[in-house]
Amino acid sequence: MNRDHERAQLAHEQVEAIRGATGGDGGVKRRKAYGAACHKLPILVHQAGLAAALHHLAALRVAGGYKGKLLDHLAAQAHAAGLLTSHSRASLLQMSRSTSPAEVQRLTREIQRSLEWYKRFATMILKVESAEQDEEDERE
Repeated sequence: MNRDHERAQLAHEQVEAIRGATGGDGGVKRRKAYGAACHKLPILVHQAGLAAALHHLAALRVAGGYKGKLLDHLAAQAHAAGLLTSHSRASLLQMSRSTSPAEVQRLTREIQRSLEWYKRFATMILKVESAEQDEEDERE
């Protein structure tokens, strides 16, 4: 199995777990929060850089909830790629801000490639479309 297949398989398992953990009507908001992060983070990484994007997500007041789960999931992806020694959110944040430029570039590519799968699965499994979430964000 190549690395892209591994990324897809891990992302699929993790997004399915989010769907299972947020079942029922009460979980719709949590699924949408996670899905919105999946849709928006690739753009933020591209515009602001990896460290700024990940730290922004970590700083959100709901980062302890389902948006924060995305950080845990991305850390697991980076660990599976051999870029992190542990699969913790703290390790991912630390590496994004305090390693060599070449390593940050490798990590950024891995995270961007992983986010492609999370975005697809957020749409397919969680039924979260980016335009739908943008409208909801404007109402809040």
